[in-house]
Amino acid sequence: MSDDVIARFATAIEPPTRVAFCEALPKTFFGTDENPGPTGQGEDSLAVDDIVGRLGTSTELAAREAVANALLDKGVRLARSQRGEDANVAFDEIVVRFGTATEPSVREVVAKALFNKGVTLRDLGRREGEVVVYDDVVARFGTATEPAVREVVAKALLNKGIALRQLGRIKGEIVTYDDLVGRVGTATEAPVREAVADALVNKGVTHHELGRGEDALAAFDDVVARFGTATEPSLCEAVAI
Repeated sequence: MSDDVIARFATAIEPPTRVAFCEALPKTFFGTDENPGPTGQGEDSLAVDDIVGRLGTSTELAAREAVANALLDKGVRLARSQRGEDANVAFDEIVVRFGTATEPSVREVVAKALFNKGVTLRDLGRREGEVVVYDDVVARFGTATEPAVREVVAKALLNKGIALRQLGRIKGEIVTYDDLVGRVGTATEAPVREAVADALVNKGVTHHELGRGEDALAAFDDVVARFGTATEPSLCEAVAI
């Protein structure tokens, strides 16, 4: 059905028809678990570029979502194919096109694009650039209330702390973990809780390695106080550490 819609209406200009086209895209271009979508390479990447070319100037939310998600999908697949620089071009395009978007669904894609850019920079060995990107995530979305965006912020701060440790910026690492806990320490979403637990464990380990036993114990005690009755395996592991 999706292929038929695209074949018939890919060149349509009427907004309702464009919406139908957009709704048909996920199964055709983004794929399913059984039938993966574009790989971000060769002719497959042209499918994503075609979406952007056809819908890039459309103002309907469905079209904006389709373009943003197509570019995110392209970037992720390029990154997985060890084409980090090309992946970051796709992530940057999302930010340029939608960086000031107010729609929650589009904001989520922007946040994910920036986070993925940070991860890609890490994989390219560009730790300083990675930290800058995570700072951008926090600057744009640090007060977000959408659960999916809060998760991205938490993961960005956790990764930032780890990157700062690798750079030898230990004070900044600890400050970053504290920032994470201060922002989302009372969150109920499982992925955010895991990030909080990991941040506190990392903080404790760092204090221990610096010979700050009391500070290390305080961080570990905080993990137990917050997650001692948790049943999620990842949180149980953090408590056990």
